[in-house]
Amino acid sequence: MYWGDTHLHTANSPDASLFGNTLGLDDAYWACRGEEVKSAGGLPFKMGRPLDWVVIADHAEFMGFGPDVRKGAPGMQRSRLEA
Repeated sequence: MYWGDTHLHTANSPDASLFGNTLGLDDAYWACRGEEVKSAGGLPFKMGRPLDWVVIADHAEFMGFGPDVRKGAPGMQRSRLEA
């Protein structure tokens, strides 16, 4: 029997990043393989059982929006009136 996840979001998806997920594609991949990564809270995280497969299903809409807002990318925190 194989063990996996069919719907994993990274920080690239707004419904994950705007609620605190800061892990990118590489960290998500390594975590699923059973490697230790630094969690969004800064603590080490390691799965008790690595996954055999994973589908990273980030949303196409607003991809990267959350990380851009968090790092203060130019234009992300201005109103349309200020542009």
